[in-house]
Amino acid sequence: MSQNEKKLTVLLFALILLSSLAFKQTKQTKEELKKLEDSQMVMEQKYQDIFGDVSLKAKSAIIYSIKDHKIIFGKMPKYVLPLASITKVMTTIVAMENSSADSVVAIRKEDLEEDSDNGLLVGEKWAQDELVKFMLFNSSNDAASAIAFKVGGEIGGNGLNNKEIFVKKMNEKAKLLGMYNTFFKNETGLDVGILEPGAFGTTADVAKLFDYALSKNKTLFIPTSFSTYVFTSLGGIQHNVANINLFVSSFPHLLASKTGLTESAGGNLAIFFDPQIGDSFVVVVLGSTKEGRFSDAIYLANLASKYTAVFHK
Repeated sequence: MSQNEKKLTVLLFALILLSSLAFKQTKQTKEELKKLEDSQMVMEQKYQDIFGDVSLKAKSAIIYSIKDHKIIFGKMPKYVLPLASITKVMTTIVAMENSSADSVVAIRKEDLEEDSDNGLLVGEKWAQDELVKFMLFNSSNDAASAIAFKVGGEIGGNGLNNKEIFVKKMNEKAKLLGMYNTFFKNETGLDVGILEPGAFGTTADVAKLFDYALSKNKTLFIPTSFSTYVFTSLGGIQHNVANINLFVSSFPHLLASKTGLTESAGGNLAIFFDPQIGDSFVVVVLGSTKEGRFSDAIYLANLASKYTAVFHK
């Protein structure tokens, strides 16, 4: 065997090993899924006693009570699924905790090569918090790229690996938050290949993520409760943007929302709301459809309000 053939053999073996590891990371075993399905059958009877029959398009869904610190409804809450742009909530947390709010982020040409066009301009400069709000509201992949590059450089990046360093920090934070079924491959949640998710996790993990993010800084999410919002960069350029969540006005007492939609994920949505003072809930749906994610979440928000009326009078 020639030297080149040996190198090719080693490379092929390494690729097979990496593919195998990636598969194990992103796919739950049949035994695990069977256990989840069995526990779901037990839970369904409990939920039927409180809510009646619940029909959803989503593969997984959860209502988490902040006040009671517990799941009050869950459809396969530990089923690992692609997260899509819900990923950007973790992008927000890592940026918030590793860089100052008024730090300046410049938009690079490379950032605009992401799979979106949100009207950002090469060389445009933003206060970091304002760009984070823009990213969350408009689900901007361009903004996420710019933020990850800039903050990644501040936490050890060398200009070539800034985003890799940033994503590593995202995964470290997930573990610290007890999100053991979550893994991020990039800062946007965009698919990294054909039906290969850029991030995956569970509705239970996303509920933890949302709860933590809002406990740290609710103001970053304020725009996401509006149908339209005007963002202004440091050069005075105004961006008048429509919310990706077209049904934002349909949710009762909405405080925050984050959408997600990719080929691998289908339609995802996470919302945070308080039907009455001191009674807050996180609703997460994963693996629904583009429109179904909204009808699923509205339905679950109404169930949460029903729960409040019965148990928190």
